[in-house]
Amino acid sequence: MQPIEFRAEAREHLKAAKKMLADAGEASARYACLELRMTIEAMTYELFALYLKEMPRSAISQWPPNKVIRELLAADPLADQTSAVRIRRARASGEAQSAAFEADDHRFTAKWASKAHNALGSFLHTPTVGQRERGLANQDQAMRAKCAEVLRELEPMVSRPYFHFTMAEFVTVDCECKATFKRRPNVLAKDPVAECVGCGARWVYDPDPSSADYRFHLQQAVWDCPGCGVKQGMAAHLLEGLPEVACACGTRLQIAAHYGFDVLDAAGVVANDTGEDGGPKAAAWEVSLAPSPLDGEDPSQPPSEQG
Repeated sequence: MQPIEFRAEAREHLKAAKKMLADAGEASARYACLELRMTIEAMTYELFALYLKEMPRSAISQWPPNKVIRELLAADPLADQTSAVRIRRARASGEAQSAAFEADDHRFTAKWASKAHNALGSFLHTPTVGQRERGLANQDQAMRAKCAEVLRELEPMVSRPYFHFTMAEFVTVDCECKATFKRRPNVLAKDPVAECVGCGARWVYDPDPSSADYRFHLQQAVWDCPGCGVKQGMAAHLLEGLPEVACACGTRLQIAAHYGFDVLDAAGVVANDTGEDGGPKAAAWEVSLAPSPLDGEDPSQPPSEQG
């Protein structure tokens, strides 16, 4: 996919908002709110593009700025923080010379983006009965005040030349779909499953204490065919959305989601958390969510109450 000029789009939306605010009337102010919301969205997506290779496939469909930035923060806790870059040449003595390059990477925070985006969006609706009772049917002044507040934050950021950067240690993974994605070691330490941004395949980080290398294996769904007994398998992400799978022997298997239920004691602690061997014990009982119940079973009852 070709790079998208989100900064150029943001500038156009900001320009349109200022033009609307120069005109009188509530309708013009309302359209200015819409253009400023789209400015915030474009600037958020520009930042998202910087982190694209660190994002899971599921994140590319997010659109509200607060949810997009939340995805960025999962990859980089400093994703919504403004920072300054100063690059200096070093003299032979080791002392730094004057700065050869200086720039600010100005970003708005997730909190500000959510608050501003929601506040502007609140004007894009017909005033409620309650607002009319309080004499707030005409929102022209309120809209213009909020637009001016948001403009003060956005205009310096949007008018600057494009500049975003990240500095970190990265682990790069080449997926079977030919896409390359990356993760930070500290992120993998918390969540060992990395989803490819290209195809959604989930790769599991497999640490080896005896090696400094990062190893990954594709997350697989594995089962034994009840018809022929042959072990079957496929990439786990490919099962999502499939109603069934079929074996070469002709056996068809319906795909169902399973939810486990555990018994809690009076203190709210799982009472059946260990088995006889001291390891994890299976849930008290499980329920399968399938497109249709199996013959002769009542899906509304736990297994102990069936037939």
